[in-house]
Amino acid sequence: TLKFTLSDNQKYYTVSGFGDASGNVVVPDFYCSRGDDTYLPVLKISGGTGDEVETLEIPAVAEDCDISSGTALKEIRVAAGSTHYAVKSGVLYDDTLTELLLYPAAKEGSTFSVPANVEKIGNSAFANCSGLTGVDFASDAALKSIGDSAFSYCENLRSVVIPAGVETLGESAFSSSGITSVEFAQGSVLKTIGNNTFANCESLRSIVIPAGVETLGKSAFSSSGVTSVEFAQGSALKTIGEETFFSCENLRSIAIPAGVTEIGEGAFYSCSALHSVTIPAGVTEIRKRTFIFCASLTSVEFAADSALKTIGEKAFYSCKKLEHIVIPAGVETIGVKAFCDCHALMSPDFVTGSALKTIGDGAFS
Repeated sequence: TLKFTLSDNQKYYTVSGFGDASGNVVVPDFYCSRGDDTYLPVLKISGGTGDEVETLEIPAVAEDCDISSGTALKEIRVAAGSTHYAVKSGVLYDDTLTELLLYPAAKEGSTFSVPANVEKIGNSAFANCSGLTGVDFASDAALKSIGDSAFSYCENLRSVVIPAGVETLGESAFSSSGITSVEFAQGSVLKTIGNNTFANCESLRSIVIPAGVETLGKSAFSSSGVTSVEFAQGSALKTIGEETFFSCENLRSIAIPAGVTEIGEGAFYSCSALHSVTIPAGVTEIRKRTFIFCASLTSVEFAADSALKTIGEKAFYSCKKLEHIVIPAGVETIGVKAFCDCHALMSPDFVTGSALKTIGDGAFS
């Protein structure tokens, strides 16, 4: 049974839930509640289709569909006369066919070719499509944006080549998916990898970040299986966000691009296999817990002209194999427990002319 909710202005209805609906579901153009003889248009549809709806027909009058596919959904239909939506091979698009809005989770076939004219893949468009193993894009794809959670929980999706024209990967775009390989087409204009984009991608082993990417979002690769991260020559990267590589326990090496000026709090938290890192000259602060629990870290180097001023609280806490570090001359503050529990670190060296003013409690305990 569909759940209908009357709008605050009492001029239309929203399908706000699919309840125990099953099989073939046709959303009516108009609806009236029990005890009322006034039929009003059904302009909005929201929520998940549940585990038993197999086909869904959207009414011609609908203007706003924010729906997610249930596990049984095989096909979407749109009633004739719609000016907002279109369907092609059971997949929902906007009326111009330039935005792919929803791919049914139980649609027949294990692969899908995104039409070349599609410019945007909407939020959660392919989410939870467990039967999907591959998504292809045309060489002349017009795609510019992949939305939030677009391919999240596609547990059998194995590889994807991101078209060159894509500028943004949304939050959680591929999170918790089964991808083992991500490539970016030559000439990629990608600028941002969003928060949690590849989080919990446990089968992902390596990735080469395109040169134009300026920002890696919060938790972008957290708890993923990456063993190495490379950056294309001429990398424009400026920011590594908070917990970007949180608990990437297989990450062994990363060459942070020279242009990076900001490394977020906890960026490499518990990267237990990471053995060496070089901090670029433009980084002025190593924030709280940036390298905490990096148990294999033996080498930390700073660029010769380092502008570093602050090493934050617990920045290198419990880096048990760190034996030696040279603190740049401009460092003024070493935070509380910054190097605590670094058993192999006998004593740090300070560059001649050190500006150090404050050493926090237990910084080297």
